[in-house]
Amino acid sequence: MSKQELTTLRADLRSVPHRQALHQYLRGEGTSNPSLLQNAVFVSIRRCWSPHPPYNLMEIGLAIYNGKQQQQQPAGPHGENVLKDVRFLHLRFREQASGQLPNGADPTKFHFGTTAFVDSKEARSLLSQIWYQPMDESNPAAGFRPVICLMAANDKPTTPTDNVNFNPAAIGTTVAVLDPEIVAVQSAVASFPCLPVDKILEQHFSITANHPDNTGNQAAYLMIMVVLAALRHELYHDPQLNIRDIPGQYGQSSSKPAQDVVNYLMDHESPEPPVGTIVYCPRCASSDHLVMDCPETFVLCSKCRYAYDQTWRIPNAITHKDEACSYDY
Repeated sequence: MSKQELTTLRADLRSVPHRQALHQYLRGEGTSNPSLLQNAVFVSIRRCWSPHPPYNLMEIGLAIYNGKQQQQQPAGPHGENVLKDVRFLHLRFREQASGQLPNGADPTKFHFGTTAFVDSKEARSLLSQIWYQPMDESNPAAGFRPVICLMAANDKPTTPTDNVNFNPAAIGTTVAVLDPEIVAVQSAVASFPCLPVDKILEQHFSITANHPDNTGNQAAYLMIMVVLAALRHELYHDPQLNIRDIPGQYGQSSSKPAQDVVNYLMDHESPEPPVGTIVYCPRCASSDHLVMDCPETFVLCSKCRYAYDQTWRIPNAITHKDEACSYDY
């Protein structure tokens, strides 16, 4: 896609509310040139940075939807036909894996696929592959596919640069950055922007979110929530039983509860991330086993144990060996 076409599409999407922009994309309609929008990739990204210096990126959660196959088809019960084509990824940085997450989340509880341990170079490579997908593999002159990014307003680094230095909004292929909280409010599934995604899913869609603080799960649940919200009328409208489009077993979604669809996504085998390694132990820095299989039953990081000038490190000393320390800088 040419730069001019990307500019045109970017202007079209900027001129409409977030919910409408997403609805146009999911249904393959609207904008001055729908064929441009139909080629877009929809990416939900959620990141987690260390709360301590040097404030490096610790994890990335991704949910990626290539909508070209489903845009002209029924969305299915609770958007099942859309969501089953979403690919879920969870990346943990090996050099940061022994550090404590700021929200106390359990990084091992990713339910939508496989977690990969990566370094900064591998993460940048994968993000580049996602944001620079050729329109035509056989014709490089055709340019790259546009990207619609789903990213919360608070998803930003503490410092101007970090170990990855990746800003989705600044990439030339990004034609829209949608805020999931704004989509929820505009779709009338949240009365104010700060309602957590797990509360929206539970209160409006009867979906229980498992370990919603896990970064990978967050990206997945944000994708699920905005799809259900943006397609609310198509999924739940019934002219006799549900004229207000209240989410539930109505209309196109009458055959099953929404939880069944989410359970399928969690049980369905998702491809492993194409970078990094799935076996790594942040306790001892071994690539031979996971932390739950670590033979080191007692470890102590001397670098953290005696970090009297950074006392927040001391409680974390018993979680890893010196060679696995995330704060060795």
